[in-house]
Amino acid sequence: MISKALWVDYLTQNKLKVLSILLLAIVSSICTIILPLSIGKFSEIVFQEQTNKSRALELLGIYLPNSIKAFFIFFVSVMLVKFITTFLHSYYSSILGDSFIQKLRKLLIEYYLNRKKNSPRKKISPSALLPFTTEVKTVQRYIIKGVIGFTKDIILLILALYVLGYISIFLSVTIVLLLIIFYFLHRFLSKIFTPYYADNRNQQGKLISFIAKNFTNNFTDDSKLILDEYEALSCNALQKKRGYIVRKAFLSALVPFFLALLLLATMLTVLLASKQFIPSSSTILMYVLVLITIFPTIRNVLKIDTIWAEGNLAMGKFNRQLLDKFQKTSRK
Repeated sequence: MISKALWVDYLTQNKLKVLSILLLAIVSSICTIILPLSIGKFSEIVFQEQTNKSRALELLGIYLPNSIKAFFIFFVSVMLVKFITTFLHSYYSSILGDSFIQKLRKLLIEYYLNRKKNSPRKKISPSALLPFTTEVKTVQRYIIKGVIGFTKDIILLILALYVLGYISIFLSVTIVLLLIIFYFLHRFLSKIFTPYYADNRNQQGKLISFIAKNFTNNFTDDSKLILDEYEALSCNALQKKRGYIVRKAFLSALVPFFLALLLLATMLTVLLASKQFIPSSSTILMYVLVLITIFPTIRNVLKIDTIWAEGNLAMGKFNRQLLDKFQKTSRK
């Protein structure tokens, strides 16, 4: 696929930056898991309990002394490390995405200039503006959230499921099965809705092409005709966009519903399970804390197919000739 080759080739040429971003993602993910787990140790210190609430923390190789001062030094340190790594991850991911877009735009300009030079009489369609406008932002989102962000989310999700499994394998089996079902259901619905994404982009493209064409002609045609034609195009685009809006709203509402179902499933599992399988109240509390902490990550993973679908449609605007030029310049 052309679109995949474009970003794979670019990321391959920036291996060091990509590895640095992944390292920041791993450290940030570990900190995200440590913060809710450390609540168990806090409870042991404050209430002088002889429990195993800090077992999950020890699973990560962290052994804290029974000192409230040491605990708060540790907790604040983890907070600061998470802040710094999250900031750096977001910053460098955005820089990498912006540089990719900048390179694509430059190559597009070179491509159209060369085409104009080789075929002076051949006019460039106004639709050529699309990759410089809406499409390029979608491609940027594809790189930042669909590739780099998704990698970070998967790292955090794997780490969290490992810890959750250690806390309660019984509850975790239910959660993992539901996550698999939710993911494939959302993926299935996203694939069904893909034609609506494509149609919405085509309608936007027609409007941009119409405006660009009239700007190029300096609006020499009759102004009333131009306004009437634009109104007809925009009304038609809005009418066709309703289906896209309804489906996008449905998918947006479905993800929070899935997350609420995870909590409901956890409570029902505890309620209906045999006593021998039910963990202690403190274990359930710790489990729910970690689960809620990774809700944003689960949401991102469930929604990833929508980002991929829109990104692939946008990157499909870049043709094979541009890809060949991109690969040649990347190797320089």
